[in-house]
Amino acid sequence: MSYHYTNMYERRAFLLAAEGIGQYKAYSKAEAVVEKLVEYSFGYYDGERKTWITYIESFKNKARETLLFTDSVKVIKPLIDVIKTTKNEDTKKYAAESLRIIGKGNLDAFQGLIDVFKTTDDNKTKKYVAETLEIIGKGVVYHK
Repeated sequence: MSYHYTNMYERRAFLLAAEGIGQYKAYSKAEAVVEKLVEYSFGYYDGERKTWITYIESFKNKARETLLFTDSVKVIKPLIDVIKTTKNEDTKKYAAESLRIIGKGNLDAFQGLIDVFKTTDDNKTKKYVAETLEIIGKGVVYHK
């Protein structure tokens, strides 16, 4: 695992902008900002270096807090992608916990987690996903 550092003021401004998307959903770059926010929260896989890159813990925690205040609909798919792609159990757990908070009653979150559950062979991932499905599945209207 490797760490990536960015300018403190740049990070703070970014988090404020990401939080603002929760209020101004029509922003043309909202999806890109939300995807970057998820990256800041959980890291990303660097294919060239073949390693998972993360940010310093205090910044990751602040970014995860901000996830709760940004556009939750846009956060769901990137969170599911994190659960699918990371090998780090803590990262999967934190992503699932975020979905538990913002994904309640959301069909896309529910369906995405079902897909993860069906395709993963990892028992710990299945456990996180099953627990999350139980919580967010309340209120989901599922149509075949």
